[in-house]
Amino acid sequence: MPAPFFLHRSDLDDFNLIYTMGKVGSSAVKRSLEKVNIYCRHYHWATAGTEAFFDRMEQVSPTGSSQWNFYVQNRLNIRRARSALQDHEYASLIKVITAIRAPVDQILSHFFQGLPIIEAALERRKLEFNADNISRNIRDGVEFYMAKSDRTIADLTRELTEDNCDRIMFCWFVRNYVHWFDEEFRPFFPVDILAGKVNSGFQVAGNVLIFRFEDLPIHGERAIAAYSKRPGLKLTRENIGTQKNYGDLYRDVLATIKFPAGFVDHLCSGPYVRHFYSDAEREAMRSRWIG
Repeated sequence: MPAPFFLHRSDLDDFNLIYTMGKVGSSAVKRSLEKVNIYCRHYHWATAGTEAFFDRMEQVSPTGSSQWNFYVQNRLNIRRARSALQDHEYASLIKVITAIRAPVDQILSHFFQGLPIIEAALERRKLEFNADNISRNIRDGVEFYMAKSDRTIADLTRELTEDNCDRIMFCWFVRNYVHWFDEEFRPFFPVDILAGKVNSGFQVAGNVLIFRFEDLPIHGERAIAAYSKRPGLKLTRENIGTQKNYGDLYRDVLATIKFPAGFVDHLCSGPYVRHFYSDAEREAMRSRWIG
Protein backbone atom coordinates (compact mmCIF):
# COMPACT_ATOMS: atom_id res chain seq x y z
CA MET A 1 0.00 0.00 0.00
CA PRO A 2 1.46 3.44 -0.90
CA ALA A 3 2.78 5.49 1.98
CA PRO A 4 0.10 8.23 1.78
CA PHE A 5 -2.65 5.87 2.80
CA PHE A 6 -1.46 5.70 6.40
CA LEU A 7 -3.60 8.84 6.86
CA HIS A 8 -6.94 7.09 6.57
CA ARG A 9 -8.79 3.82 6.60
CA SER A 10 -10.08 2.32 3.37
CA ASP A 11 -13.19 4.48 2.88
CA LEU A 12 -12.30 8.06 1.90
CA ASP A 13 -15.98 9.09 2.14
CA ASP A 14 -15.75 8.59 5.90
CA PHE A 15 -12.38 10.25 6.34
CA ASN A 16 -11.63 13.92 7.09
CA LEU A 17 -8.19 15.51 7.43
CA ILE A 18 -8.26 18.37 9.94
CA TYR A 19 -5.22 20.46 9.08
CA THR A 20 -5.03 23.78 10.92
CA MET A 21 -2.62 26.36 12.33
CA GLY A 22 -3.61 25.44 15.90
CA LYS A 23 -5.86 27.01 18.54
CA VAL A 24 -8.79 27.35 16.15
CA GLY A 25 -11.22 24.82 17.61
CA SER A 26 -9.83 21.87 15.67
CA SER A 27 -9.83 19.48 18.64
CA ALA A 28 -13.56 20.06 19.10
CA VAL A 29 -14.15 19.42 15.40
CA LYS A 30 -12.17 16.16 15.52
CA ARG A 31 -13.98 14.82 18.59
CA SER A 32 -17.37 15.82 17.18
CA LEU A 33 -16.73 14.13 13.84
CA GLU A 34 -15.54 10.96 15.55
CA LYS A 35 -18.84 10.81 17.43
CA VAL A 36 -20.68 10.57 14.09
CA ASN A 37 -18.34 7.87 12.75
CA ILE A 38 -15.95 9.99 10.71
CA TYR A 39 -12.36 8.82 10.94
CA CYS A 40 -10.06 11.87 11.33
CA ARG A 41 -6.41 12.74 11.25
CA HIS A 42 -5.41 16.00 12.88
CA TYR A 43 -2.21 17.87 11.97
CA HIS A 44 -0.83 21.40 12.28
CA TRP A 45 2.43 21.34 10.28
CA ALA A 46 4.03 19.29 7.54
CA THR A 47 7.09 21.17 6.26
CA ALA A 48 10.75 20.40 6.79
CA GLY A 49 11.43 23.94 8.01
CA THR A 50 8.99 23.62 10.90
CA GLU A 51 10.35 20.18 11.73
CA ALA A 52 13.87 21.65 11.94
CA PHE A 53 12.61 24.44 14.22
CA PHE A 54 11.10 21.95 16.67
CA ASP A 55 14.27 19.86 16.52
CA ARG A 56 16.24 22.92 17.58
CA MET A 57 13.70 23.89 20.25
CA GLU A 58 13.99 20.45 21.81
CA GLN A 59 17.77 20.91 22.03
CA VAL A 60 17.69 24.30 23.77
CA SER A 61 14.34 24.40 25.61
CA PRO A 62 14.74 25.20 29.32
CA THR A 63 11.85 22.84 30.08
CA GLY A 64 14.22 19.92 29.43
CA SER A 65 12.80 16.42 29.40
CA SER A 66 9.38 17.52 30.71
CA GLN A 67 8.28 18.33 27.14
CA TRP A 68 10.27 15.63 25.38
CA ASN A 69 7.13 13.73 24.32
CA PHE A 70 5.67 16.93 22.85
CA TYR A 71 8.66 17.53 20.59
CA VAL A 72 9.02 13.91 19.53
CA GLN A 73 5.32 13.64 18.68
CA ASN A 74 5.49 16.88 16.69
CA ARG A 75 8.42 15.55 14.66
CA LEU A 76 6.67 12.26 13.95
CA ASN A 77 3.43 13.98 12.95
CA ILE A 78 5.19 16.49 10.68
CA ARG A 79 7.22 13.80 8.94
CA ARG A 80 4.27 11.48 8.42
CA ALA A 81 1.99 14.26 7.18
CA ARG A 82 4.63 15.50 4.72
CA SER A 83 5.25 11.98 3.44
CA ALA A 84 1.55 11.58 2.67
CA LEU A 85 0.56 15.03 1.50
CA GLN A 86 3.39 15.58 -0.95
CA ASP A 87 1.50 13.12 -3.18
CA HIS A 88 -0.68 15.84 -4.74
CA GLU A 89 -3.03 13.40 -6.47
CA TYR A 90 -3.78 11.77 -3.14
CA ALA A 91 -4.09 15.13 -1.33
CA SER A 92 -6.64 16.32 -3.90
CA LEU A 93 -8.96 13.41 -3.04
CA ILE A 94 -9.14 14.07 0.71
CA LYS A 95 -11.87 16.06 2.43
CA VAL A 96 -9.87 18.72 4.25
CA ILE A 97 -11.08 21.00 7.04
CA THR A 98 -9.10 24.03 8.14
CA ALA A 99 -9.80 27.28 9.96
CA ILE A 100 -8.79 30.83 10.74
CA ARG A 101 -9.17 32.89 13.91
CA ALA A 102 -8.75 36.57 14.73
CA PRO A 103 -4.96 37.04 14.90
CA VAL A 104 -4.22 38.40 18.38
CA ASP A 105 -6.65 35.96 19.98
CA GLN A 106 -5.07 32.99 18.21
CA ILE A 107 -1.51 34.06 18.98
CA LEU A 108 -2.22 34.61 22.69
CA SER A 109 -4.01 31.27 22.93
CA HIS A 110 -1.03 29.57 21.28
CA PHE A 111 1.39 31.46 23.55
CA PHE A 112 -0.34 30.08 26.65
CA GLN A 113 -0.14 26.57 25.22
CA GLY A 114 3.65 27.01 25.42
CA LEU A 115 3.60 28.50 28.92
CA PRO A 116 6.15 26.05 30.45
CA ILE A 117 8.87 27.70 28.33
CA ILE A 118 7.80 31.14 29.57
CA GLU A 119 7.70 29.95 33.18
CA ALA A 120 11.24 28.58 32.86
CA ALA A 121 12.45 31.82 31.24
CA LEU A 122 10.98 33.95 34.04
CA GLU A 123 12.50 31.68 36.66
CA ARG A 124 15.91 31.97 35.00
CA ARG A 125 15.57 35.76 35.18
CA LYS A 126 14.49 35.50 38.84
CA LEU A 127 11.04 36.92 38.07
CA GLU A 128 7.80 35.77 39.67
CA PHE A 129 5.49 33.72 37.49
CA ASN A 130 2.42 35.99 37.53
CA ALA A 131 0.14 37.82 35.10
CA ASP A 132 2.14 41.07 35.18
CA ASN A 133 5.41 39.38 34.27
CA ILE A 134 3.76 37.17 31.65
CA SER A 135 2.26 40.31 30.05
CA ARG A 136 5.66 41.98 30.15
CA ASN A 137 7.20 38.91 28.53
CA ILE A 138 4.59 39.08 25.74
CA ARG A 139 5.26 42.76 25.14
CA ASP A 140 9.01 42.04 25.03
CA GLY A 141 8.24 39.36 22.44
CA VAL A 142 6.24 41.86 20.38
CA GLU A 143 9.15 44.33 20.41
CA PHE A 144 11.59 41.56 19.47
CA TYR A 145 9.35 40.44 16.60
CA MET A 146 8.67 43.92 15.23
CA ALA A 147 12.40 44.76 15.21
CA LYS A 148 12.76 42.20 12.40
CA SER A 149 9.34 41.01 11.29
CA ASP A 150 10.69 39.46 8.08
CA ARG A 151 12.59 36.64 9.84
CA THR A 152 12.17 33.34 8.03
CA ILE A 153 11.64 30.02 9.78
CA ALA A 154 15.31 29.28 9.01
CA ASP A 155 16.31 32.58 10.66
CA LEU A 156 14.35 31.72 13.81
CA THR A 157 15.88 28.24 13.92
CA ARG A 158 19.40 29.61 13.50
CA GLU A 159 18.96 32.34 16.13
CA LEU A 160 17.32 30.08 18.72
CA THR A 161 19.28 29.62 21.98
CA GLU A 162 18.38 28.72 25.55
CA ASP A 163 18.72 32.39 26.55
CA ASN A 164 16.26 33.73 23.97
CA CYS A 165 13.96 30.77 23.38
CA ASP A 166 10.93 32.52 24.92
CA ARG A 167 11.26 35.51 22.57
CA ILE A 168 12.01 33.35 19.54
CA MET A 169 9.04 31.15 20.41
CA PHE A 170 6.80 34.22 20.53
CA CYS A 171 8.14 35.26 17.11
CA TRP A 172 7.35 31.77 15.88
CA PHE A 173 3.76 32.01 17.18
CA VAL A 174 3.27 35.26 15.26
CA ARG A 175 5.01 34.00 12.16
CA ASN A 176 3.01 30.76 12.25
CA TYR A 177 -0.18 32.81 12.11
CA VAL A 178 0.95 35.22 9.41
CA HIS A 179 2.44 32.63 7.05
CA TRP A 180 0.67 29.35 7.85
CA PHE A 181 -1.68 29.28 4.88
CA ASP A 182 1.03 30.11 2.34
CA GLU A 183 3.89 28.07 3.80
CA GLU A 184 2.26 25.10 5.55
CA PHE A 185 -1.08 24.65 3.82
CA ARG A 186 -0.98 25.68 0.16
CA PRO A 187 2.13 23.61 -0.77
CA PHE A 188 -0.11 20.57 -0.28
CA PHE A 189 -3.54 22.07 -1.06
CA PRO A 190 -2.82 24.82 -3.63
CA VAL A 191 -6.35 26.17 -3.91
CA ASP A 192 -6.59 29.93 -4.37
CA ILE A 193 -8.40 30.77 -1.14
CA LEU A 194 -8.15 34.52 -1.64
CA ALA A 195 -9.95 34.34 -5.00
CA GLY A 196 -13.02 32.74 -3.40
CA LYS A 197 -15.88 34.09 -1.35
CA VAL A 198 -16.68 33.72 2.35
CA ASN A 199 -20.34 32.93 3.10
CA SER A 200 -21.73 32.89 6.64
CA GLY A 201 -18.32 32.46 8.21
CA PHE A 202 -17.01 29.65 6.01
CA GLN A 203 -15.64 29.03 2.53
CA VAL A 204 -15.26 25.99 0.30
CA ALA A 205 -12.21 26.06 -1.99
CA GLY A 206 -11.61 22.92 -4.02
CA ASN A 207 -11.59 19.99 -1.61
CA VAL A 208 -11.11 22.28 1.41
CA LEU A 209 -13.61 23.68 3.90
CA ILE A 210 -12.34 26.76 5.77
CA PHE A 211 -14.33 28.03 8.75
CA ARG A 212 -13.89 31.03 11.01
CA PHE A 213 -13.33 30.08 14.63
CA GLU A 214 -15.69 32.84 15.78
CA ASP A 215 -18.56 31.38 13.71
CA LEU A 216 -17.93 27.76 14.65
CA PRO A 217 -20.83 27.30 17.13
CA ILE A 218 -23.52 28.15 14.54
CA HIS A 219 -22.49 28.50 10.90
CA GLY A 220 -19.38 26.35 11.27
CA GLU A 221 -21.29 23.45 12.76
CA ARG A 222 -23.75 23.48 9.85
CA ALA A 223 -21.00 23.77 7.28
CA ILE A 224 -18.96 20.90 8.75
CA ALA A 225 -22.06 18.72 9.04
CA ALA A 226 -22.94 19.29 5.38
CA TYR A 227 -19.36 18.92 4.15
CA SER A 228 -18.89 15.64 6.03
CA LYS A 229 -22.39 14.39 5.14
CA ARG A 230 -23.30 14.06 8.81
CA PRO A 231 -26.47 16.15 9.33
CA GLY A 232 -26.70 15.06 12.97
CA LEU A 233 -23.28 16.45 13.91
CA LYS A 234 -23.19 18.55 17.09
CA LEU A 235 -19.99 20.28 18.14
CA THR A 236 -18.49 19.60 21.54
CA ARG A 237 -16.20 21.99 23.43
CA GLU A 238 -12.59 20.83 23.72
CA ASN A 239 -9.12 22.20 24.57
CA ILE A 240 -10.38 25.54 25.94
CA GLY A 241 -7.62 27.78 27.30
CA THR A 242 -9.66 29.40 30.08
CA GLN A 243 -10.53 25.95 31.45
CA LYS A 244 -6.94 24.71 31.67
CA ASN A 245 -4.69 24.82 34.72
CA TYR A 246 -3.39 28.23 33.60
CA GLY A 247 -6.95 29.55 33.12
CA ASP A 248 -6.78 32.25 35.81
CA LEU A 249 -3.51 33.65 34.46
CA TYR A 250 -4.89 33.54 30.92
CA ARG A 251 -8.01 35.47 31.91
CA ASP A 252 -5.97 38.06 33.85
CA VAL A 253 -3.64 38.70 30.91
CA LEU A 254 -6.47 38.90 28.36
CA ALA A 255 -8.30 41.39 30.55
CA THR A 256 -5.43 43.87 30.75
CA ILE A 257 -2.88 43.48 27.97
CA LYS A 258 -2.61 46.01 25.14
CA PHE A 259 -0.30 46.24 22.13
CA PRO A 260 1.37 48.90 19.99
CA ALA A 261 -0.70 49.98 16.99
CA GLY A 262 2.04 48.92 14.58
CA PHE A 263 1.90 45.30 15.77
CA VAL A 264 -1.91 45.02 15.63
CA ASP A 265 -2.02 46.74 12.23
CA HIS A 266 0.67 44.37 10.95
CA LEU A 267 -1.54 41.41 11.87
CA CYS A 268 -4.86 42.88 10.76
CA SER A 269 -3.51 43.94 7.36
CA GLY A 270 -2.52 40.41 6.34
CA PRO A 271 -4.24 39.08 3.19
CA TYR A 272 -6.07 36.21 4.93
CA VAL A 273 -7.33 38.44 7.74
CA ARG A 274 -8.57 40.96 5.18
CA HIS A 275 -10.22 38.14 3.23
CA PHE A 276 -12.04 36.50 6.13
CA TYR A 277 -12.82 39.55 8.30
CA SER A 278 -14.68 42.69 7.29
CA ASP A 279 -13.36 46.23 7.69
CA ALA A 280 -15.64 46.67 10.71
CA GLU A 281 -14.43 43.44 12.30
CA ARG A 282 -10.79 44.40 11.80
CA GLU A 283 -11.45 47.84 13.27
CA ALA A 284 -13.00 46.12 16.30
CA MET A 285 -9.80 44.06 16.66
CA ARG A 286 -7.78 47.28 16.61
CA SER A 287 -10.03 48.89 19.25
CA ARG A 288 -9.83 45.79 21.46
CA TRP A 289 -6.04 45.37 21.47
CA ILE A 290 -4.35 48.72 20.80
CA GLY A 291 -3.41 50.76 23.84
